Amino acid sequence: MASKHSKKKQTYKINFKRFVSVIGIIIALIVIVIIAISAISKKTEHKDNDKENKIEYIDPGEGINKDLSILVGTYVYNEDIKYSFNGESRGVLYDKQDEYAFTYNIDGQLLILTFDDQTVHKAVYTAYFIDRDLKLIGGNQGGEYILKKEK
Repeated sequence: MASKHSKKKQTYKINFKRFVSVIGIIIALIVIVIIAISAISKKTEHKDNDKENKIEYIDPGEGINKDLSILVGTYVYNEDIKYSFNGESRGVLYDKQDEYAFTYNIDGQLLILTFDDQTVHKAVYTAYFIDRDLKLIGGNQGGEYILKKEK
């Protein structure tokens, strides 16, 4: 009689181990599927953002053919700050009621602003267009700035 009871107990242990093993595999598969779906949705989201926003680095050409007019216009950062570029290496930073004239140059992907007022430090940004807007990275504060082009 004791052997019959121990056989049932062994069978129960084996079935319980199989059950736990199967449950573990199912949970692992569910986790893998969730991770895969998450990765795919992030890639799709990134592609959609790239399609919506055409990103182009500033490319004025080189040497005597350098075309600074690609920046012509006024770009607004916020209600207090905006930058105006004349297309011929001159511009003005408007900060509330103050105006700071500067010369600008483009060297590769870098936009370099040298202010006439010596108390304002030279600013160097990696610059590129997102559609009509201008994105600047770097400068004296080391931030990222989106400047909306005025119409």
